[in-house]
Amino acid sequence: MNYSDSSMVQTVKVNMVVNMKYSDFVRYYVKEFKTLEDEFLETDQYVSIDKKNFNTFSHKYRSLFSDSCSGLDSLAEDFCVEHDERNCIKNKRQCMLQRYAQLKELWPNLPNEPVVLSLYGDKITVVPFGKFSDLQCSDWWREHNEVKHRRTCEVESTNGNMCNFELANLKNVVYSLAAYYLLLCLVCEHFYGCDNFEFPLKSKLFSCRGNLYT
Repeated sequence: MNYSDSSMVQTVKVNMVVNMKYSDFVRYYVKEFKTLEDEFLETDQYVSIDKKNFNTFSHKYRSLFSDSCSGLDSLAEDFCVEHDERNCIKNKRQCMLQRYAQLKELWPNLPNEPVVLSLYGDKITVVPFGKFSDLQCSDWWREHNEVKHRRTCEVESTNGNMCNFELANLKNVVYSLAAYYLLLCLVCEHFYGCDNFEFPLKSKLFSCRGNLYT
């Protein structure tokens, strides 16, 4: 199911008490994602959004990579807090890996969920949480931390030495935005359902299936 077509949104019945209002969810997360997506689309004028360019890096990609990971991290924590409060659970989460573990408990299929990026008839399918495990986060999340905290450090690569800044590339932007989009869809279905309002996330690029938490 493609969420970019609101007519295809299926009805989901959800009975949950939610502290984060739907209007806040849209204001602080959905609007941020749409802004990032628009900025990402603008980069296609200069570097085509294509797998052949996945290793291309830039300051703009660094900004998009950082902001999408930050939004994803914050949304994951907000969701976990909402879930804990509803179930009277006290959890301490200090990193994304612990948040992912809690998300996976609710959505066991999360590691297998694909997201499709469609542009000008071409499609790129990614599984953003596919390489997360109980022991470590996916490579794109680890590389986000390398760019964030140690961007000038040199690392070995198949093409010789490179600095961590070069990890701010097209591939990681695609994966981080796809992960953010997928989590937005999951949270919206789980907390708010899709029958009382028009689904807000009409993505220009990304799509995923419906009824994600079933």
